[in-house]
Amino acid sequence: MSAALDLKVYERRRNPRYEAWKCGFIYTRRKTPLHCFIENVAETGAWLKLARAAALPARFTLLVPEDEVVLECRAVRHEGRHVGVEFIGGPRCSRDIKL
Repeated sequence: MSAALDLKVYERRRNPRYEAWKCGFIYTRRKTPLHCFIENVAETGAWLKLARAAALPARFTLLVPEDEVVLECRAVRHEGRHVGVEFIGGPRCSRDIKL
């Protein structure tokens, strides 16, 4: 079996993910945002690394200052300080939103 076929079998996501390495902030009902790193991103979701261990609600808001984007997210996978998220709806411009 070729390496390309092995990769195709291993990669089961609908959309490919791309390395991002950007800073982000998770907003919940708490007043203080939680700092995170966006390790990779796809059209439909992302893989985040939390700056510190924290319990997250099922849904939260992700701010990506570098891109001036706000995304509503749903947590779909937890692995230590990592969280896999699915985006709910499309991105919004952070300049138009008060968090």
